[in-house]
Amino acid sequence: MIRKICLGVLLASYFCSVADSQMLRPLVRLPEETSQCSVSQKKDCGYYGIKQDGCESKGCCWVPNVPSSEPWCYYPAGPSPSPTPTPPSPSPSGSAPFTSAQMELMQGYFEANLNVNGKGCVMASPSTQSPDYYYHWQRDGAISMSKLFDYKQPSEYQDYMKSYMNWVHKAQFASDPNGIDIRGEPKFYVNGQCYEKGWMRPQRDGMALRSITMLLWAKELLSDGQLDFVKQNIYVSNPNMAGVQRDLARIQQIWQENSGDPWEEINSQVFFAKFVMRRALYLGAQIATACGDEGSASSYASTAKDIEADINAKHWDSQKGIVMEIPNQRPLDSAVHLGVLYGNNGDGFYSPSSERVQSSVAFLIRTFSSSNYPDFSINRKDDELGLPGILVGRYPNDVYNGGNSSQPSSGNPWILCSSSLAEIFYTAASEHIQAGQSLRISRVNIDFFKLSLEHSKHRLNATVLSELNGAVVAGKTIDGFLFRGMMKALTATGDGILTRVAHHVKPYNFHLNEQINKDTGLAQGARDLTWSYGTVIGAMKARADLLKLAEWVASKQ
Repeated sequence: MIRKICLGVLLASYFCSVADSQMLRPLVRLPEETSQCSVSQKKDCGYYGIKQDGCESKGCCWVPNVPSSEPWCYYPAGPSPSPTPTPPSPSPSGSAPFTSAQMELMQGYFEANLNVNGKGCVMASPSTQSPDYYYHWQRDGAISMSKLFDYKQPSEYQDYMKSYMNWVHKAQFASDPNGIDIRGEPKFYVNGQCYEKGWMRPQRDGMALRSITMLLWAKELLSDGQLDFVKQNIYVSNPNMAGVQRDLARIQQIWQENSGDPWEEINSQVFFAKFVMRRALYLGAQIATACGDEGSASSYASTAKDIEADINAKHWDSQKGIVMEIPNQRPLDSAVHLGVLYGNNGDGFYSPSSERVQSSVAFLIRTFSSSNYPDFSINRKDDELGLPGILVGRYPNDVYNGGNSSQPSSGNPWILCSSSLAEIFYTAASEHIQAGQSLRISRVNIDFFKLSLEHSKHRLNATVLSELNGAVVAGKTIDGFLFRGMMKALTATGDGILTRVAHHVKPYNFHLNEQINKDTGLAQGARDLTWSYGTVIGAMKARADLLKLAEWVASKQ
């Protein structure tokens, strides 16, 4: 009989029961001399079920179809090998994908890119060639500054935020050499001047994202009784003065117009931009109300409602079951789940726990799986090594390789696209728990939960896994111990994704590049990408929040 363990105890045990495990070592090359594989005494190098790539990645010999008494995977001639290894395994149940020491390292690298020269600038990367990312992007900068809230106390980030506020105020009134409203400019030099060369313009998400970051800070300041500071510096009412109200007024004017997408390749109707504009307006309504500007608050909320109707009408493909980033041009895109995270207003509209988002996430993961997307051979190699999770790129058939001239024009997995997927699973679990300990399986979200069970079968009791699979396939409402098992499955899926990322960045002492090479698993693209760090910080914060929620639930039972 299955014992009904309370959710809090189950998840708390799941997170905390075992110390952090060491990551796997990087792959080594196959012996260069074929003669090395001509040995009379074959020492087993593999394990039951190992395949050719898994064997050769260990530097061992692969000779199948030999007598059953002889191993197919064996050590080459040379010095005596170490004992036969066991199959690589994911982190033990309960251990975090990144240790606290590793997180501190990455936070240090992250902060080195903030407040450049004490002026509030956020460099996208210190890389100045192949590629040159030594600029302040409005989008990247705003997202990055908001991640300080995830691991610092207010007293620790106040100076950062004041410098960033001054940067934003100057950027709102900077001279525009490109003949457009400066608030639609995506990119600035680190000295504060607007980038004047050819680029994708306008991009509407930057003004929304920096408004979100400033408004979240304003909420913290208001909780500390600093209404005067907020009214004088963040929300000033007059749209002709520096402050978030200036950006919000612009959003109300242009939200229906085309925008450059987050990858700066297509100018069209963009889900990411609309979704973050919606959240900015709702947050603006809250702060406007607190500042006594009821008229603007009502106007902001009304525009946000209009954006919701537009998203429903234009960005949901009911046939494929995906939220379309750019309808009819690039529907399937990691920018969707990134937008969901940055635009999540906590009201269930296209949130990580919503059916439509879950269906879209499942479709993306299926698309990039090793069986469906062989171009990312690193996923197949990681699967054969026993690593959980998956690495995903920006979108299928991407051609941007991060400025690597030695690689044919072809896209790669991105750290920020992959790590943010983990945050989707953690946040979905938290939202489901908060909504009540039951879950309805529908034809829209069914594949999300099927996929979660596939990715977490190494973590679940076999009987629970069997019953969950049966309940999901039958479309039943999941509650009781099965609900708790499903929440564990969502958490394990997020852990698997981060574990795979961690495996590939450990050799670089957890410096995070933009991309992971699709074949070798080596770092590629801009080094120390600020946005990459932000997504790992955000995912691990969502994981910690889930643990706290589980502990709270346990205390109430």
